[in-house]
Amino acid sequence: MSIGSIIGVVLITASALAATPGQEAVPAAVGQLTDIKTRAEAIVAIDRNVRGDDASTAAIADAFRLVQDRELEPSLLAGYDTRTLEVLFDAVRIAADRLQRTDKLQALEDIFEECVRRGFVGHMDEDLYARFVYQRQWQKARKLYERFPSKDRELPNIVEPAAPREGVPSVYMVSKDGGTLNYKPVDLTRPIIVSVVAPGCHFSNDLVRRIEADPKLVALFRDHAINIDPSPFQLRTAELARVNREGRFFYAVLYRAADWRGFDFSSTPQFYFVKGGEIVHRLRGVNPDEFPAKLMEGLAKIGL
Repeated sequence: MSIGSIIGVVLITASALAATPGQEAVPAAVGQLTDIKTRAEAIVAIDRNVRGDDASTAAIADAFRLVQDRELEPSLLAGYDTRTLEVLFDAVRIAADRLQRTDKLQALEDIFEECVRRGFVGHMDEDLYARFVYQRQWQKARKLYERFPSKDRELPNIVEPAAPREGVPSVYMVSKDGGTLNYKPVDLTRPIIVSVVAPGCHFSNDLVRRIEADPKLVALFRDHAINIDPSPFQLRTAELARVNREGRFFYAVLYRAADWRGFDFSSTPQFYFVKGGEIVHRLRGVNPDEFPAKLMEGLAKIGL
C-alpha cells in the first residue's frame, strides 16, 4: 500500500465517521468504507513508511481511531480470517506502543488466543511476552513462557509486595547472581541523581566510563544516585548482575514507569537531579567531553 493510499484510507474514513459535537461516530460506517484488515494494514504501513516520529505517531493515532473497540471483541475476532488477525495484531501492537495505550493489552491477548486456537502463532508469542514484561505482568509472562518455552524468555525470581502502592517511584534491585529481583521504593525527598541508562546503549556506556574513571564521581554516584535500566521489553538480569560485579557503576531495573511522575524512560542516557521530591535539572543528549562540566552544574543545583 502506497503512502498516498494510506493517507486516503485514513482521511476518507475519518471524514465519513466525523460526528457532530457531542455525538459519537457511527461504528457501522467503518465497515461500509474499509474492512478491518485494510485499516490495520494502514497502521502497519504508516509505522514502516512515514518519516518523523511526531508525524508518524499523529498519523497512527488518526488511523487507530478508526478501529472500533467492538471490532476487537473475541466474538468478532472469531469471524476474521487468519491473515486479518495477523495484521490486526501488528496494528494493535504498534498503536499500543506508539500511543502508550496499555489498555490494549487485552485485545492483543484475545487476538493471540484466537490465532493459537487455529494453530497459528508466528511472532505473536514473542511480541505478547514483551508487552507483558513492559507492563510488569509477571504472572502472565511466566504462563506464556510455560506454554511457549524459550531461553530468551526465562524470568528471574521476582520479590515484590502483593499489591505495590501506585505512584511510588520504585525499582528492582538485582541480586549478585542475577537470579532474583527485589522490589525497592526510591526516596526522592533527599538530593539524588536518577540516571536512566542501559548497558546495551553505546551512548550510556560512553558516559558511564567517564564516571568510572573518576573516583570522586564513583563515590558520589554510589552514595547519591540510583542508576535505572528501563528494561522495557526484556529482562537481562544475568548481564546486569555481571556488569554490577565487574564495574563500579551499579544498575537497578525499572519497576513501573507510570509511578515516576515527570520522568521519561523511553530513551537513554538521561540524568535527573532531584531535590525535595522535585526535578530541578535534567541532562540528556550531552557530548561525552562536556559531560563532567554539565554533571557538575546539575550537582550544584541539588547541593552535592
